Amino acid sequence: MNYIKHEKVGYWFDILLAISLGGLACLTVYGFEKILELSEYFNPERISKFWIIALPSLSGLVVGLISYLLKIKSTEPIFDTVAGANFKRRILAKPSSLLKPVLAAISIIGGNPVGSEKSVIMLGSTVAALAGRYLDIPHKRRHLLIGCGAAAGFASAFMSPLAGILFVIEVILMDYSPYSFSMLALSSGSAFLFSKVIGLKPLFVLPALLAPKTIYLFIFALLGVACSLLTFLWEKLTLFIENNRERIKHHKIFAPMIGGFVAGIICVFVPIIWGPGLSNINFALGSVQPVLFSLLVVGAKIIGTSFALGLGVAGGDLAPSVFIGAFIGAAFAPIAPEYLPLFVVAGMCAQLSSAFHAPLTSILLAIEIAGGRIPNILPIVVATAISFLLSTKITPRSIFQEGLHRCNVPRKFGQLQNPLEIKIREIMLQNPLVIQKDEPVKQAIDLMREHNVTGLPVLDGEKLFGVITLTDLRRHVTSQDLEKPTSLFCSVDLVTISPATTISDSLTMMHENQVGRLLVVSPSNPKKLLGIVSKKDLLELATRRYAQIDE
Repeated sequence: MNYIKHEKVGYWFDILLAISLGGLACLTVYGFEKILELSEYFNPERISKFWIIALPSLSGLVVGLISYLLKIKSTEPIFDTVAGANFKRRILAKPSSLLKPVLAAISIIGGNPVGSEKSVIMLGSTVAALAGRYLDIPHKRRHLLIGCGAAAGFASAFMSPLAGILFVIEVILMDYSPYSFSMLALSSGSAFLFSKVIGLKPLFVLPALLAPKTIYLFIFALLGVACSLLTFLWEKLTLFIENNRERIKHHKIFAPMIGGFVAGIICVFVPIIWGPGLSNINFALGSVQPVLFSLLVVGAKIIGTSFALGLGVAGGDLAPSVFIGAFIGAAFAPIAPEYLPLFVVAGMCAQLSSAFHAPLTSILLAIEIAGGRIPNILPIVVATAISFLLSTKITPRSIFQEGLHRCNVPRKFGQLQNPLEIKIREIMLQNPLVIQKDEPVKQAIDLMREHNVTGLPVLDGEKLFGVITLTDLRRHVTSQDLEKPTSLFCSVDLVTISPATTISDSLTMMHENQVGRLLVVSPSNPKKLLGIVSKKDLLELATRRYAQIDE
């Protein structure tokens, strides 16, 4: 359908598709609302402890079976979508990706502590990606339409059109231009308008927010610190579980069931974390709760969500992030009970900011869900800014960026990462071929010939001793030396780097020292070998990445 590439036709088609994505997002949110109403029949207060455990487990099993039979990837399609948008990969999204929201609905009906909002965002972006794929829409327009789908999803889910625009700019596109802003506004605004027409209501009912005394800003700063630390723990736990998922036999089928089982057990003791839990934020807003209770809820939600998402239960982490932030904010409320709603809202925004590295989105979301009735926005700004600044230090990649990283999409604070700024830890050859210093030099020659390498690190037990290269062998070794120890011929004047060194600095060191490889050692122990990198590998990687960006 090449006619869509025509400039004038394409312009009006983009507008029509952006508005359509708004309507689609609105209908999806409406559908999830009905699903949540259905899930109320399985409220923990209405069912036995057996079913509190059984329902999440069974829903996880169903999700695992469907994913296995239909070969649906465990990664979220939005990661593949953004990867394709940025690097023109041939496969942006598959039609089976549209089933992800269905799987999320099954998980939510079963009470798993995951969210639906990210599924709405994902559906809009996936539909845009599929439209771009099948209608042969040019790359730049396709990229923007993916953002329009995500903006519409966010606006419908949170009834927050302006925050939806900023969410896409900060988290997904990481790009801004007047034209892209206008298209995002059109899609987000139409989604909000459609939501109003069909009667969707805001997720939260906020009472009036009081302006706190200036002295309390310190407390809100501590809240920001707490949120960034919680994000760090949550992300590390989820990644640890996800990285060990394959140890489970037939993990594609049974891992989601185990994740649901663990979540169900936790729900027996802390039933408030059942399902997405956004409706329970109104409970946190209603009255001041004991600090230990709020902390228990936060811990239970983090563990339950980590096991569920880490083991493959379908759903999102956006709603759990907001839920966790609300209750960590509530834990600070006993300090000044009259500011309870402000603490809850500040916690939600700070947690969202630290988890997704989206401070502007978080602040604007607070303004919109409060209907502009915030006499002093400064406490929310302080908590949000501190959580963002600290989280970028202790978790350099946000939850979303971590997903992109696993799809091999290098992103760095607002733009495609310069290939020369990639850290060596991401590309070094770990567990390289080595030789002990006491072994005969003949063994080094045989290893180089067998594995087609031109150099070997030389070890003294577990400690780095030197390096022997093909050049050393040619210059110094004769036929009478073949049985002599390698240590006599290797170089002990080593050029080493740490895993945090960039490709740019590594290439500079290679040039200055006239070497073709660098040994990667531990920063705390220069005798501990971690890996090796060669000039050839570095140049090939940088060339490939630059070629992808130029496309």
